[in-house]
Amino acid sequence: MVEFTTNADAHQIPAWSTLGRVDADTRPRRPHQLTPDEGTVDFEPAAIVGMALRLPGGVSTPSEFWSMLINKEDGRCEIPASRYNIDGFHHPTEPHSIKPRHGYFLKEDPALFDAGFFNITTLEAERMDPQQRLLLEVAWECLESSWEGDWRGKRIGCYVGVFEGDWLEVACKDTEVIDRYRAVGTGAFALANRISYEFDLRGPSMTIETGCLTAPVPVGVGVKGAANSFGGEHAVLAHCDCHARGKD
Repeated sequence: MVEFTTNADAHQIPAWSTLGRVDADTRPRRPHQLTPDEGTVDFEPAAIVGMALRLPGGVSTPSEFWSMLINKEDGRCEIPASRYNIDGFHHPTEPHSIKPRHGYFLKEDPALFDAGFFNITTLEAERMDPQQRLLLEVAWECLESSWEGDWRGKRIGCYVGVFEGDWLEVACKDTEVIDRYRAVGTGAFALANRISYEFDLRGPSMTIETGCLTAPVPVGVGVKGAANSFGGEHAVLAHCDCHARGKD
């Protein structure tokens, strides 16, 4: 969660509206080619007042993440049996086999979710993308860590960056099983919308898919939105990248 202060000492940052502006010769202008007047806008500083996370290596709090960095630890591990039996699919050279035995996985079972806490039925929870479940839990913890208790009905924006859609791919394997929860349970758009709906946030609600930039881009969009007042003075910013990845 990001809170925007009202400090009168504004910072100067590149104006997004001028980045990539095209001259008469159709060549895009780089930020260093802009004049001082058109290249900057007044912008108030943003303060990060709350943080929550889930990372490989059993990291579930900012202090645990800091400890991992300080101790130079690694979250790499063998593919957990709770995901699938790697011995049944692994071979170092055979085609159509899984070559790596290791990757970066959340230690917590992704199926674990307190649906009743969020007033979500068991059936709907079963159809929900695990990324939605994790985001709901992490968003709640983030608001708790910010000591923010009066968010319902407020103009707070929600910006979520996402990279993969594994749950949608799994759901598409059986086209005969399509129910009313399909759209809101598998669509990437629902990641941000779910948080906004469950927490009753009335600001912009955007899911942004930008590949490897799914962390910084939502931050930039949320900061710009709040600075221009169309996104409220607060924003919940999240990055979600849940998929199998690893190499030996």
